Amino acid sequence: NPNEAQCFEAAGLFVDMPTAEVLAWWDGLAQVARARENDSKLQQGREAEQLTLAFERKRLARLGIERHPKWIAIEDNTAGYDVQSYDTGLTEPVSKLIEVKSCSRELVQIFITRNEWETAISSAPHYQFHVWLLPEKKLIELSVNDIAPHIPQNQGHGIWQSVGVTLHQEFP
Repeated sequence: NPNEAQCFEAAGLFVDMPTAEVLAWWDGLAQVARARENDSKLQQGREAEQLTLAFERKRLARLGIERHPKWIAIEDNTAGYDVQSYDTGLTEPVSKLIEVKSCSRELVQIFITRNEWETAISSAPHYQFHVWLLPEKKLIELSVNDIAPHIPQNQGHGIWQSVGVTLHQEFP
């Protein structure tokens, strides 16, 4: 509002060539804002991971698999997946790796890191993406083949590190 703007102006926070002290103040404010946003994303991600764990417990029970999913992301966020679950195999259960994503906007977009994708490729067909739409708690399950057409290729001296994928109606 005008009173707040006047205070900022009087404090010298709106000058064209800010001092190091003014820059430090703005940087500190930006850092607080980013920390809040990161905390919000972390909480949303943890909620989605917990939804996947509950979903997988029920699925395993329906399949008669007497194992429980493991929450890998709580111990290691570099594994390339968040939850280890199981599927029926020929003679015994086989591992199923799940990368959990969440989205709380009308535009359903997920971000996949190169590490996640390399893990997905090396673990296919036993790798799956769980995308939770929040707050509805609606699950979209995607295979490696569903995501593959949307992954960029390295070109020249460029190596992609993260890709945003917008989910439209062509996804299951």
